[in-house]
Amino acid sequence: MFASVSASGVNGPVGLAFDAFGNLFESNTGNGTIDKIMPDGSRTIFNSTINVPLGLALNENGTLFAADGTGAIWKLNSRGMAATAFASNLSLPVGLAFDTSGSLFAADFNNNAVFRFTPTGTETVFATGLRGPEFLAFGPPRGVPESTATGVLLLISVLVLIVIKSRRFFVSHSQTARRS
Repeated sequence: MFASVSASGVNGPVGLAFDAFGNLFESNTGNGTIDKIMPDGSRTIFNSTINVPLGLALNENGTLFAADGTGAIWKLNSRGMAATAFASNLSLPVGLAFDTSGSLFAADFNNNAVFRFTPTGTETVFATGLRGPEFLAFGPPRGVPESTATGVLLLISVLVLIVIKSRRFFVSHSQTARRS
């Protein structure tokens, strides 16, 4: 359970991700930082070098990936340092999410597409024809029936449902909704 956390100093929060220890990472876009909020409510700056941090996602090893406003996705170490870009040829990757096989999916707002990156960084186009995709998530976790899933998915936009290999993949985008 989180202690009360002050929103003081938060300027344009976009991406959120929890690690296995209950720490919340928040991309504070307006301040150009990624903040780490501990379960006791204390807040620290985890990274201040990424240009316009946007989407955040943690892989199964707890490594944080962060998308930025220049079209890059950064792999950060446990101290918040970004040595090299994991991907750098996108336009405006806003949302990030990992599937159970370790592939990273990026919703690229300006390219109207979702891209898939294997754990080694190989890129493929997963979905096109979307209008400004923003946020995405997988759910429920593999092996958890929908009726017993405890996770809650909140999206601020139109919800699109795409079925892939009997798992559900969610992406929000502007104006047009498709369900398959």
